Amino acid sequence: MKQLFKVFYAIGILGLAILLVGAGPFDCDCHNPDLTRSWVTCIDGHPTLTDGTETIDYKDGKFNPNDYACPKNPLESPEWVHGSQPAPFPLSSQTSANASPKGRAAAGGTVAYVPRILLDLPFGPSPFPKIGLSTCDATSPDILQVNHVNSLVTRLTTCPFAVKKTIRVASRPLQIAITPDGQMALVTSFDNAINFIDLNTNTVVFTLSVFFNPHGIAITSDGKTAYVASFDNINSLIATIDIASRTVTKTVQTNAYPQSVFLSPDDSQLYITFPFGNAMFIMDTMTGIVGNTFAITAPRGVAFNSRGSKAFITSATGGSSGSVLQFDTETFQVERTYSVGAGPTDIAVMYDEVTVVVVNNEGGSTSTINLKTGQVTTLALGAPAAGLAILR
Repeated sequence: MKQLFKVFYAIGILGLAILLVGAGPFDCDCHNPDLTRSWVTCIDGHPTLTDGTETIDYKDGKFNPNDYACPKNPLESPEWVHGSQPAPFPLSSQTSANASPKGRAAAGGTVAYVPRILLDLPFGPSPFPKIGLSTCDATSPDILQVNHVNSLVTRLTTCPFAVKKTIRVASRPLQIAITPDGQMALVTSFDNAINFIDLNTNTVVFTLSVFFNPHGIAITSDGKTAYVASFDNINSLIATIDIASRTVTKTVQTNAYPQSVFLSPDDSQLYITFPFGNAMFIMDTMTGIVGNTFAITAPRGVAFNSRGSKAFITSATGGSSGSVLQFDTETFQVERTYSVGAGPTDIAVMYDEVTVVVVNNEGGSTSTINLKTGQVTTLALGAPAAGLAILR
């Protein structure tokens, strides 16, 4: 098992995590786009004042709702900017007035009640100003990076790029997740440990010893719970961790070698990748039941759009290229496949909801997908790459 691990971790030992992220834009979907402004309604497909007037005063000028008709393709909707500060991201327990929770089919023919995955959330623009390549902004977020071989986590500033702090952790760290408030980072160490780092002091304040081999990690949007995958063929499981008490509260057995875990935006579903098993599982986080399994060649990374309606899955199909699968999270069907560089690993959806960025490990490149046109642009980096953080 350890020899097998050494072969695989070489393609994914560089874990990156961004400390601060902003909410992305959203599209007009014929619902009240700003839940804090009840006087906006949808009339004939247009956001409109309830008194029937044609314009809304905003900081940057007049807003004409007729310019924002709901198209058949939501990607054609322009960004509706509410102002300089985006609305807060609701906790997973909150749903909007037009959300319609329903049961989802789970294993064994049972139905598990979970929140609807399509949320009407008031996503605003990125809170960070756009800057040119020659401009240095000292308020740019820091990045955390694991050094798997030397048992370190490095904190980097991004403007300029410089080492801010190196933090000693348990041996063979793999992945990092940060609580939504930016106060704590959880780092998985393959040698039976999960490290809790206080980001205010850059110190490990607690090391949780476990009986399995932690690899992938994901934290819920309320910052209360972490899910950890055990990359093992003996203790193959998904562990649930209560972050406040720093204890393992539940484990669910899975197939051998679950590598990474990814939460849907409403925290209702956990996507689990099995690169060795050529499979992806979807687990209901409320019941712990794996309700859906999919045959995907070497799945490694998963990223969602802001509403959770689409998932983008990297597949290392072998040879000189890999694939990204566009997955409909309501129908559980692959809608489209994009050809990218060899060995795609990390993936992220940009704020514009049109651009997807992929890191191709074996190909030593990055690929950019335009979801509107379907065009893929691949840029050679000259060396194997792993890890991805979106700063702007």
